[in-house]
Formats: sequence, C-alpha cells, structure tokens
Amino acid sequence: MKNLLLSQQLFIHTVELGGLAPGANHLNISEKKASSLLLNLERELGRTLFFPSEHFSQVTRDGWELFNSWKEHVHNLEKLAQTPISNKADYGFLKIGFPTTVGATLFISLLARFSAQHPNLRFDIELIKVGAFHPMWNGFDLRVVHEDYSLENVEQVPLGKIRRTMVASPFYLSTHPDIKKPSDLTKELLNNYLYFNPFL
Repeated sequence: MKNLLLSQQLFIHTVELGGLAPGANHLNISEKKASSLLLNLERELGRTLFFPSEHFSQVTRDGWELFNSWKEHVHNLEKLAQTPISNKADYGFLKIGFPTTVGATLFISLLARFSAQHPNLRFDIELIKVGAFHPMWNGFDLRVVHEDYSLENVEQVPLGKIRRTMVASPFYLSTHPDIKKPSDLTKELLNNYLYFNPFL
C-alpha cells in the first residue's frame, strides 16, 4: 500500500480532532485526498474504521482498537521527523523495504521504538508487495519479508510472528466440498470466496 505511514497519521489525527476536515488540515492535504487515503486504508486492512459518513467523525470498535494501538507510535515518529538536523554528518541514513502487511501489523511499532532509541537515524521506507521474491539489488540496508529469503546470500534474523486467519463465506461452504489440503484452494476460489485477514 502506498502512503501507509501518511494514512496512519491521517487516521490518528482525524480521530483526535473529530473529523476528516481538521485531520486533513493538520497534515496540509486536501479533504478529497484525505478521504481517499482513509478509504484505501480500510480496504487494505479489511476493517471498517469509521461509520459511513463523509465527515469520518464516528469511529467504529475496530477503529478505536487500531487508534489505541497506533497512536503512540505515530506521535513518536512525528516527533522524530520534526527534530532539526544541523549537519548531515550528525545523522545516519537507513533504507528499509517491507511488505504492506508487516508494516501495518508489526514493523510500524518496531520502527517507532527503534527511532526513539536512535534519534540520529533517518529512514527511507519502501513498501514491497512481492515479499521474498524481490531482490535486494536496489540498495536496501534492511529488508523485511514474509518467508525465508533465498535470492542472495544474506544474514536473516526473525523479527516476530503474524497470525493469519482464513474465513469462507456461507455460500462457499454450502456449495463446495470440504477443504482437505492446500492444493484444494485454487486461485479462482481464493479470488471469489475466501479472504485472508492478518489482523484477527
């Protein structure tokens, strides 16, 4: 997902300030762009963060859960970004790439804590959808992937675990045979009936 960190910032400030307009104004972006960012964030997460309204003023239970989870980390990153840099020699630079799912569920909190401990580091973050199948040729200092990385000879360190839950619609369950092995899940069935939710 593009603009993941901006979307999370917008979500936090929209909740704190009571609506889309003040949230967008706080980040100096248009309401149209802000609305698009929040809708895309909901779509990417597979969760409804606000009750239907053009003002995005009423937060759902899922929304409050993520707000409480993200608030401290987002504010820590904003404080870090506002720290003045007097000289390039005073700070280090780290280029990081990670998949969207890991960014939303795990890496944002790790990065916030790491940033607080190392205030002289600056980050270039890139979201990569293809995970371990993307080589490190474009200059990453750190890559985060979902599974073992085998394209190059690099040192791998586990950062954490993400629980994935698979659910199927009642229609699928009533019209298809039981799933007994992974190969039963064809691409067509996944696209039409099944949904992976890494946030459950």
